[in-house]
Amino acid sequence: MKHTAFRFDRSLLNRKGDSVRYLEVGMEAPTPTTDSKPKRAPLDLALVIDRSGSMSGAPLAAAREAARGVAAGLRPADTLSVVVFDDRVDVLFEGLPMDRIGKKRADSILGQVHSGGMTCLSGGWLRGAETVAHLREGNEGRRSQVILLSDGHANEGILDPGELARHASELRERGVYTTCVGIGDGYSPEQLAVLSEHGGGLLHRAERPHEIIEVLLGELGDLMNTYAEDIKVEVNMPDDVIAGCIGDLPSSETSAGVSYHLGTLVEGRERHIILRLKCPRGEPGKALKFKGRITFKRPGSNKREKVELKATRLEFADSSVSLRKQKRDKKLSQRVASAWQAEVVRNAAGMNRDGAFREAADMVRTELAFFSRYCRGIDGTSRLIRELEMLEDRVRYDIPERGRKEMHNYSEARLKSKPEHRSMHPGELCDFME
Repeated sequence: MKHTAFRFDRSLLNRKGDSVRYLEVGMEAPTPTTDSKPKRAPLDLALVIDRSGSMSGAPLAAAREAARGVAAGLRPADTLSVVVFDDRVDVLFEGLPMDRIGKKRADSILGQVHSGGMTCLSGGWLRGAETVAHLREGNEGRRSQVILLSDGHANEGILDPGELARHASELRERGVYTTCVGIGDGYSPEQLAVLSEHGGGLLHRAERPHEIIEVLLGELGDLMNTYAEDIKVEVNMPDDVIAGCIGDLPSSETSAGVSYHLGTLVEGRERHIILRLKCPRGEPGKALKFKGRITFKRPGSNKREKVELKATRLEFADSSVSLRKQKRDKKLSQRVASAWQAEVVRNAAGMNRDGAFREAADMVRTELAFFSRYCRGIDGTSRLIRELEMLEDRVRYDIPERGRKEMHNYSEARLKSKPEHRSMHPGELCDFME
């Protein structure tokens, strides 16, 4: 890692307890020069394409064109598998080397994909994972990736998001990663989000047919330039500290704290996670100590590399005066505010989709009271406050599904530093809440 960060927005605690502090773990991948750019590990890629009836016409045509573009962008040492599904799962080809002959064959077969019936998402995804998983056996130094494209809710196979998350986590631990592309307004963000979050990838949105091509080729570019995979952030903390991650990343308990699963990091980019910590009471002059580390795999390697983070601490203030006058990390506080707002937006979108309009408005209003207080004196946060005030009013009524999808995408981009591969997209929250 080029740079790492392990720091608090404020360093003092109220001795009476219940202080809330925010801990940032940040990392930045280096940008290699032409001379230092590492050799890329061969990629075994599976494209899993929804061909259900709702994909007929322009969406499926765009998915075929995008798949052809991916095939053209792969190298001879890479392999491509293509799985299509409706209520039936078909493997069009499996582990096809992307040399000149393989690309020609792939192009010919892809032109024959036509739409069908229902949506057995889990069957298609798991079959796609199988096509790349078996290529790993006895072949060190290869990468395994599934990209799932779907425009609908699964209505056959595994439907429960919890079970989908479990399978995605198991595949990630085996080195098979999943990224999803939700097409149009009918896909299930709950089902696709758990596959990507627990599968070590991202959930992208492609509203229009041409965006399918932009997103898929953009994701391929990121795969080509991945610096680290299966990133885990381990934080060791006192037992009486209550911790939660803004954005609710997949996590697991460790003997001394908690481990958060971040997915991948592309060369030249940054990732930040923010932990919200509720702290106990304590004696003035005493301190709570925190340790952390980042572990990850290089693309194509099964070996985990480790970066130890410089230990940090929170001290109990000796008086209320010193507590009020303590300095604040303004830049970190801006990132906390951005992530916090994104979390509220994502939760509001889900509640609105479920028809819990009044509950969603109450949630936003409650969060806004604490959020506004936190943002006092922090430059650039007044806009975030205004947007939440607008959201409180808007979420009382049914928001069109397109708006809810864009709200979710807005949140994912800010919580996970997700790139926006679409050339034309609504950039601000107010642009898609009308």
